[in-house]
Amino acid sequence: MLKLFKILSIALVLVGLHDAAIGQEIDALKPKPLVAKGSQRPFKAGTEKNISGLAWGGDNATIWGTQNKHIDGTVAIRNNIQEQVDLILAGETPWFRGTIDMYIPAAAALAEVGIELELVYQLTWSTGDDVFVVRKDVKGIQDLRGKTIVTQLYGPHLALIVTALKNAGMTMDDVNIVFVENLTISETGGDKVTDPFTAMELLPEVAAATVIFPDWLTLSKEAEGIGAKNLFDTKIANKVIADCYWVVKSFREKNPGVVENFVNQNLKATEAFTDLLSTKKFSSPEDVAADPQLKELLTQAAAEMFDDPGALDLPGGMLLGGCTWAKFDGNYGFLTGKKVNGEVDLRDFKTLVDELMTAHLKLGYIRKPFTPLVAPLDFSALSKGLKYANSSS
Repeated sequence: MLKLFKILSIALVLVGLHDAAIGQEIDALKPKPLVAKGSQRPFKAGTEKNISGLAWGGDNATIWGTQNKHIDGTVAIRNNIQEQVDLILAGETPWFRGTIDMYIPAAAALAEVGIELELVYQLTWSTGDDVFVVRKDVKGIQDLRGKTIVTQLYGPHLALIVTALKNAGMTMDDVNIVFVENLTISETGGDKVTDPFTAMELLPEVAAATVIFPDWLTLSKEAEGIGAKNLFDTKIANKVIADCYWVVKSFREKNPGVVENFVNQNLKATEAFTDLLSTKKFSSPEDVAADPQLKELLTQAAAEMFDDPGALDLPGGMLLGGCTWAKFDGNYGFLTGKKVNGEVDLRDFKTLVDELMTAHLKLGYIRKPFTPLVAPLDFSALSKGLKYANSSS
């Protein structure tokens, strides 16, 4: 999942504005395929250093890696997948960054103009930063039959809804899924509601919504008043939302060494970054104030994510946490579907795509199904120089 933590301050302004709901309604968006305009322009030398990222805690390993000479490149936060598609077409970057829910419409659009994406690297699993919020009278997913669920269009949370419905023996036909423009709290809609948080806060007819954890923290402060509760989050559904990098296949075919270097650098940077985090305690502002190195880490992260080095007042280390980094073993299992330390990961890449492709097709995100591709990486070579590469490769 994506994290725009800066908006926590906006959330506090919204608390108690229930009377403002009078006359408001959701600005519902209709799913439709993304558009890839034109043909692929050639990638110039050095475009591999132009790395797309998301405003999500897991991306800090890559951002930190570029800032500390572990990764050769610069990360730019690009939460809009249409923008990423356009940049690939323009030959400005060979990388696509997203969750499976974001990858499917982007890959389908690019495939229509002859461009194929291959999975090359998994950053993280969401393990707590994404929340399925419901009204307090909802005891389980079955209670949502015939009711409205609000989520972001082209965002990371459709997987939460599809998985929850499947596990309850239901389908999307059993609920009313309403799509909005924004992932998190937004004031751009005027009299219209354009995000799941505000829909849950102000509109009683909304029975459920998918939100990021900082939004849930704010909702929980007023949960009793608006009748909301956390039904489940990705601490429980911990292998539903995978954050990954893909590469343009034609670029990888011409530059296999560049692609393997990108993966190897990310693996090494993630090991170094998570080793550093393991020595830190960041559960309170006092922890940050007492640790200059931690404050520098958070300042760099906030500057990259929100252009605001001062956006540090985040509970539980959410700017750097809420996820589990896949590292080498996780990547080996997720990309290949083979055994890791004697066990097969039943939640590999192609399994997740298969689960979600039908939903994307039914909703109109894509026009036709396609075959997901994985880059043919040499995991034996990639494991060299790593501290935590234990799987049989």
